[in-house]
Amino acid sequence: MRGRDYGQGAHNNVFDGFCMPGLDMRIKDKAMQPLAGFRKTVEEEYLEADMEAEGANPHYELIVDFDVRMLTRDLLSLMFKQYIDYNGAHPTTSCASLAADMKTGEPITLQSLFKPGADYLEAISQATVAHFMDTLEDADADWVNTGAGPQPENYEVFYLQPYGVAFYFNPYQVTSYAEGPQEMHFFALDDPMAGMMAPGMIEKLQQTH
Repeated sequence: MRGRDYGQGAHNNVFDGFCMPGLDMRIKDKAMQPLAGFRKTVEEEYLEADMEAEGANPHYELIVDFDVRMLTRDLLSLMFKQYIDYNGAHPTTSCASLAADMKTGEPITLQSLFKPGADYLEAISQATVAHFMDTLEDADADWVNTGAGPQPENYEVFYLQPYGVAFYFNPYQVTSYAEGPQEMHFFALDDPMAGMMAPGMIEKLQQTH
């Protein structure tokens, strides 16, 4: 992969594509998503900056990288890591995700992983909250319940893996920045996933190529 400049300290990977125009465009759009907000913030801060003050010429940087978590004849799952430095006390990192059907190029949403009508959010949330309350150092119940409660936005960052699904929680979502991002892994054949997965999904997750 090669780095390409998109402005003040902004870099992105060159993506060669899967020769599936709709899917390739979605991947590129996902990778470029943070750029508009980054540029806007940098431009505003430059306009407000006192360039004669000590510490002028501040450092701004955006790096977007991605890795393939799963790629089979049926499924693609990507994780995008965003590193942003707004010349603050420390840079921030966050992740986004994209999953797709490799036969159609259509996105795989969290909802599409499960049977229609399945109360998957409540089941996943209960298991996740219990796990974090048990494993996080100095776990804060309000913080964990807010960041891992049964709301779709709390579980929008996920990736597929052999035999299961993993949910990614960005820094500050369920605990302090010092404790870093958190993950919760579910095995598709175990509760609470067993019985809720959409028809054929478990078989697809069992593929290795």
